[in-house]
Amino acid sequence: MKSLYSKNFRQIIILCITILYTMAFCVSIFAVMTKRNYLPYTESLLKMELQKDQLSIQFNLPATDYEVIQKDMDDGFIIYEVKTWNTYWDSLVKDKEPMVYEIKRDNLLNLVVNYSDYENHWNLYESSDTHGGFSVLRRLVLGYYFIVALILCVFFFILELLFIKLREVRIWVERILLLPVSYILSHLIVRGFASASAEAYRDFILICIITVCLYVASLLVLILFQSKKKIIA
Repeated sequence: MKSLYSKNFRQIIILCITILYTMAFCVSIFAVMTKRNYLPYTESLLKMELQKDQLSIQFNLPATDYEVIQKDMDDGFIIYEVKTWNTYWDSLVKDKEPMVYEIKRDNLLNLVVNYSDYENHWNLYESSDTHGGFSVLRRLVLGYYFIVALILCVFFFILELLFIKLREVRIWVERILLLPVSYILSHLIVRGFASASAEAYRDFILICIITVCLYVASLLVLILFQSKKKIIA
């Protein structure tokens, strides 16, 4: 009865491991397929048509989506910040027709339209020379987290070498070491080796989800391996 219970318990653990690794794989695919590739400005990418009371912006391929943010300035100016991007998923499922955004106003005075790909910026339209272009910085916080994870990996690896002859201590060090290793792998899946991100919040959430799945699954694998090794010993 005891061996049967142990066998069934191992099967449940293996099932949990499979589910967790599958979840990590699915979230990784989602992260890669929906990652935004911000596009630099070209004349073929954006076409603007100016009329008396309307400014039309046409977005062409390879752009599959766009964002326009309106900012009302204290001096009466209105600044429109424009960004475009594509994703692997949008390239597969979205229509290939151009997208059009219209700015309708009684008059187009005191209006500025800027474009940014988070690395460079362009001034597309300006009714006055009072306002220039703008610059947007990518968030570097994910790079800091990545560095912290690397430092923790080195730290716990050194601890494992120091306590290599103390089996009980080494077991717990190995289990803790899996956490920063899982985070590093998750970061590489979502961001690659890039430390800066224009979507830091979205990327961090995905990294955390993948990290939890990888860590718990790997921890269960390690516990099974350590238990089996202990029985053999």
